[in-house]
Amino acid sequence: MSSTNIRIIFCLYITFAVLLSVLFLPAAALTPAIISRINEAVFEVVIPKPDTDPLQYEKELPFHLLPFGIRNDKYMSVGTAFSSSRQKFITAAHVLDLEILTSFSNIFIRSSKGEIFTVNFIERYSKNRDFAVFTIKEDRTNTTLGFNLTPEINSTVYAVGNALGEGIVIRDGLLTSETPEEESGAWKWLRFSAAASPGNSGGPLLDQSGKVIGVVLRKSENENLNYALRLSEIVNSGKNIADYHLKITYKTDLCEKYSTFPIDFKLALSLNIHELRSQMSKELGSNIRLALDHYLTEHNADFFPSGKNSELLLHKIYYAAIPHIICQNNNGIWDAFTPANPAESFPENDIYFYHGTFSRHIFFNLKTTNESLYSGILTAGKPFFPVFMKAIPYSREVGSQNIRITNTAEIPMRAEFTDKWNRVWIIYRWNLPYENERLLVYLLPRPDGFIGFATMDQTGILEAIINPDCELIAGHIYCTYEGTIDAWQKFLKLTDIIPEPLSKISISDVLPPVPNKEEGNVQNSSSDQNAGQGKISCPFFTMNFNKILPLRTESVLIINMDFFRFNNQVQWDMRTVQFCDSYKKNTHFILSRQIKPPESLGKEQIDQWTTMINKTTPYDQVARFFNEHTIINSSRDIDEKQESLYITSLYLNGKIKDKTTRSIMTALNNCLTLHEKR
Repeated sequence: MSSTNIRIIFCLYITFAVLLSVLFLPAAALTPAIISRINEAVFEVVIPKPDTDPLQYEKELPFHLLPFGIRNDKYMSVGTAFSSSRQKFITAAHVLDLEILTSFSNIFIRSSKGEIFTVNFIERYSKNRDFAVFTIKEDRTNTTLGFNLTPEINSTVYAVGNALGEGIVIRDGLLTSETPEEESGAWKWLRFSAAASPGNSGGPLLDQSGKVIGVVLRKSENENLNYALRLSEIVNSGKNIADYHLKITYKTDLCEKYSTFPIDFKLALSLNIHELRSQMSKELGSNIRLALDHYLTEHNADFFPSGKNSELLLHKIYYAAIPHIICQNNNGIWDAFTPANPAESFPENDIYFYHGTFSRHIFFNLKTTNESLYSGILTAGKPFFPVFMKAIPYSREVGSQNIRITNTAEIPMRAEFTDKWNRVWIIYRWNLPYENERLLVYLLPRPDGFIGFATMDQTGILEAIINPDCELIAGHIYCTYEGTIDAWQKFLKLTDIIPEPLSKISISDVLPPVPNKEEGNVQNSSSDQNAGQGKISCPFFTMNFNKILPLRTESVLIINMDFFRFNNQVQWDMRTVQFCDSYKKNTHFILSRQIKPPESLGKEQIDQWTTMINKTTPYDQVARFFNEHTIINSSRDIDEKQESLYITSLYLNGKIKDKTTRSIMTALNNCLTLHEKR
């Protein structure tokens, strides 16, 4: 190869190397002067840790397991803010979250020197663009960063923020692209590759000269890229306006139907954060309820009890030892379902707690013979919390340990809610301030205790979003009322909260407890069938008890309240009434209403109805032995059109002769009078 060719190749190599060095030259580092200005202009957004904790725990909290900085910091870091002028600051709207309630009273910003300043007035606020402009209470002249309203794609950028709550850090990357806002493309998000972590939200995105080009907001779900709002969107936004826009998809846990609903409102500024939070949370709460109303109106033809696929449940009868949830199954059929993962516990000797889960909620049945506990839960709620915490363990995580919560010194907030069936629910709220969370409990009193459901979430989300859904769920609870006659007599005196169909029950001539020597001798009493042993009456029936089944204080009355169509209207009323001699249930006599099912429910339902109408097996008043019981059933009071009737059933412990069983059944049927006109 000639020397000339060698020189040419060498020159080309040098030229290529120089070109590569230019193309891949490391980004110019921020100068110490710029970094100094950044440190003076960027702040942590912090909230104070609760001064006091009303909660009690199984043992002392091991705060020594926490890192020194977290353990000794009086504040919790929630995001980043930066000064935009000599008196104002910018952050992300979701850092302040002023549209939802919180248990934290104030929000502060903290400088790199540890100085604390109180967020005061909000000058601009946008939910969908996700920014807020605010002032502070203290008199301070800010160091500011310059603005660049026209950043260039593929230029070097710096994400500045309080990464992971561990102080302000600066990380570099590229401004990779712009992407339209998701709903209507009204503006474009900046996308950048500089690393961003939780806590960076609200911090500035800077160009190479340290000027602000945007506000860091969130990470991409599918890529290693992050989002920022162009600074020009804030500069050009309407002044003195809080603008809330969010298109939500509303769906309940009860069925698969959903609706879209836009939430739009504006509020005049400036307002301090307390005034703005109060107004915005009210507006959001009102709009969520409008969304629920819109959802129910749109899907009224699909919802229980008037909607399609409701008929099956209107012809079913359940014994609900734990409250059942009325919702659609996978085929769109409405039915009453037992909560998942059922479990029982005995928090105290006189308390029984049976519970299960449905979606985010815990459903339960709390039974107690402790009158003081019952009264305390009914009127003030405080005794419920330790019982609930024993039955459903909740823990506070401290370092590597989970410490169980056992009680609280807080008096709960009490409210009442009447559902669409005119059932009065008692609502209690307890705060868990260390997490800004709240426990929400719905209770429905029964003679033997309470049924209900509970859920826990952040305070603002719970009140604005979850509670309206809880009210809807309350109207879709299938429940049974039961208790001893002694408990029923006390329950019937609670006239302010007792459901209307039960308020008309009258119990009289109750006998004292049975002597121990008489227990279990019911079948031997058939020769003495005189009435006058207690009486229960209501518009539905009158039962004059006899010596076969006398009405005593320890006798048990179980009423299945059910949904059924009667006189062309869906009612919530007594469907099945069960009389038992005691919770040992040696003898129980059952009365149930039956309504003719429509042909659409299918052959099985129609065949069962035909069997009842024709009084054939098992409704032929013939005794049968099954599962350690002698059982006999009979059909009675069949209406002229054969569209409704009543079934009486008798269960006796052990194997009893057919003749004896029939005699007892006849005697009890003679004690029962039905009043209903059909």
